[in-house]
Amino acid sequence: MINKTISTLLFFCLFFSVLWSQDCYLDGNGLKQGDCVEEYGETFILRESRYVDGQLNGAYTIRYKYTNKPFIIEKGNYLKGRKHGLEYQYDTKGRLSRVSNYVNGILSGSVSRYVKGRLTIVEHYENGLAHGLWQTYRRDGTPDTYFYCEDEILGPIHYLGKNGDVEKIVQRKKRSK
Repeated sequence: MINKTISTLLFFCLFFSVLWSQDCYLDGNGLKQGDCVEEYGETFILRESRYVDGQLNGAYTIRYKYTNKPFIIEKGNYLKGRKHGLEYQYDTKGRLSRVSNYVNGILSGSVSRYVKGRLTIVEHYENGLAHGLWQTYRRDGTPDTYFYCEDEILGPIHYLGKNGDVEKIVQRKKRSK
């Protein structure tokens, strides 16, 4: 009975793994094509993604599968081999830890960071450089604001009180180049 159960399980595992990876292949030029499920060595990381002409193209999901119930650690999109659009990252409990936006592989727009599901930082990027208003949030939700211009803090940091009034302003020293 046990041997029959093991044989049946082994058959289903082999059958479904072949079906699952059947759409992923190398074309005549040796370029990866189709929907692929890839495992990265002994890391317990699985990436489900689509390839077109050897480049990642379309939605992808990265899962950590060490436990009995694999969980998503990242999902997003690729366009011609580059990250494009919103990317979501999750902590080990499935809580959102980061939302980023990419345009042709370059960080662009807002990035929101979370710790244990709580928003902690909102950053802004332009062409991959920190640019614009950034806000960090204290445990009570009070924001502190500062500005970046081409990857450097510009001007003072404004620490706001609970009522939204400026509590403290800290002048930043310019870096010598």
